[in-house]
Amino acid sequence: MNDPSTYKGFTLYQSSYGTVPTRTKVLNLINQVTGEITQVKIESGKTIPFPDGAKSLTLKAVKNNYTLMGRQMGETYVCEITQAGKASVEVALPTRFPSYDKMRKGEWILGVAKQEKQFYTGIAVTRDPGVWLVYTGFIMLLAGCFISFFMSHKKIFIAVTKEETRTHITVSGASNKNKLGIRVVVKQISEHLR
Repeated sequence: MNDPSTYKGFTLYQSSYGTVPTRTKVLNLINQVTGEITQVKIESGKTIPFPDGAKSLTLKAVKNNYTLMGRQMGETYVCEITQAGKASVEVALPTRFPSYDKMRKGEWILGVAKQEKQFYTGIAVTRDPGVWLVYTGFIMLLAGCFISFFMSHKKIFIAVTKEETRTHITVSGASNKNKLGIRVVVKQISEHLR
């Protein structure tokens, strides 16, 4: 991440990284009567039968920030248990609390067996052929700002006019800063030309 690679003028940067959950989730189905634990794999939106065949389990959604009774549960699997002739039951399985479903007191207890994640890396590819032109322009801009704000601009005018027998020399000056300094310079030039 901190050591980008360069190849033929292209620079490769690691711009992001992280984890994403896999499509397949692994759940534990625990029979309250026998204590038998069955691990099942299920994908979001799919339905699988329970080991006894009487019920079926559907993984409705995986919510990143699920709220249950006013509490933030974090990442949660939202499942639905259906049985012929009975109303379906919605079950929330927070990944932080694998045995959360024990409070439901059903025939089967559901739990998150393991949370598999896939890692990803985002790569940014850049090419800067005019970077030296940009640096040159930046340096010129800084030099211009320095000259504009910190240096005094002086203009000195000398006008020579000739009359019949005499020649008149007029010395004048202008400055954007240091008005007293330009007067001293004009005075020195005038005395030197006499």
